[in-house]
Amino acid sequence: LEGREDDEVVGARIARRFVVGRLVRMLVDDDLAVAPERMADQVRRARAELLGGDAPTDERDQDEVVRCQRVLDALETGAHDTLAGELVELGDVVEAQGHTHGALELYRCANAIAVGVGAARPAVDAARLAGRLLRRQADWEGARRWFTSSLDVAETAGMADIAVRALVGLGGITRELGNLPGARETFRKALAVAETSDDREVVGLAHHALLGLEHQAGDLERALQHGWLALVSYKDEVSRTRCMAGLGGALMAHGDLAAAEDAWTLVLNTSRDKYYLVYAHDALGHLAALQGDATRFEEHSSRCDALGWESALPSAQAEILLYRGLSYRALGREELARQWLQRALRFAEQHQYHRVLFRADEALKLAVRKDVAPASPPPRPAAPREVREGLRAMRQELAGVGA
Repeated sequence: LEGREDDEVVGARIARRFVVGRLVRMLVDDDLAVAPERMADQVRRARAELLGGDAPTDERDQDEVVRCQRVLDALETGAHDTLAGELVELGDVVEAQGHTHGALELYRCANAIAVGVGAARPAVDAARLAGRLLRRQADWEGARRWFTSSLDVAETAGMADIAVRALVGLGGITRELGNLPGARETFRKALAVAETSDDREVVGLAHHALLGLEHQAGDLERALQHGWLALVSYKDEVSRTRCMAGLGGALMAHGDLAAAEDAWTLVLNTSRDKYYLVYAHDALGHLAALQGDATRFEEHSSRCDALGWESALPSAQAEILLYRGLSYRALGREELARQWLQRALRFAEQHQYHRVLFRADEALKLAVRKDVAPASPPPRPAAPREVREGLRAMRQELAGVGA
């Protein structure tokens, strides 16, 4: 509840979740040896609390209540392998709301229960998602431990898809810490493993990782190639939306602002994850600033602020501080630009976000004197045709144009 004490809706949601979570924690603390009659009594009480409050107010709330009920069902029947899987699903829903403390606790419990009963799949899923969450929080060592745990089990059990996901997680840490050659090696290993499987999702994931890597390395043409291969490989809508965000970032760097706007608009209209909604509003605001549209920049910045990005994960905070500074510079508001870039620099130093650190430092060094007009940026080539036309078709389909 920290930071949300005055929000009654969020408070009620977290309190309802705690009713379920405390039973799971009790089971873990008792080494899965809770007497069936005692658990049945506890589940009965929990159901009464869960159903005794106000009815869910929106689709997200309804989804969480259903998942909480499934967790209680598994607790009541003693189906611990099923319970572990349901906890992973519930944790993912909770994380999408930005409730990282609750999500991490659910992942930890899911992993402990799965390991306790020898259920490999939920064990590695929980470890991987815990690693992802901690990586977003810049807890590099914690993330590395969870990803390594997931990789070890996946390789032993012959789970190629999980091995790829764990390798991508480990490569992501290496990339964030600035070791691009090391990250590229890990991602290529992930792609090689993915291509031995029949799972198009993990093939997409490996290309998705290489999209981000090549973007950071400055090879934007190759980044866009990997991004498009990832997008057409993915079938899962959540994965496609996340990939779209990566494509949007690469397209902004490439200079194709129209294609970038298509990508970020798709993210904004398809994501339910607060993490990506924050990024989408920030990116669309930055695109507006690059086009000199101060009104649209302020609109998107205000919506980004309303989502509470300053209480979001550190990775999002670092990016927003940087791009807000770059946006103010694009609009000619140099003093504000300098203030935001300095904040980005300090934040990146504190959390070891080397990529953001380098960019903020470079931008501050390129500060333009007030009596000298900034040079016009060189023209950028358009993105590859299949990317431009593909994104435009997706956006038109979403809007119902031509239907």
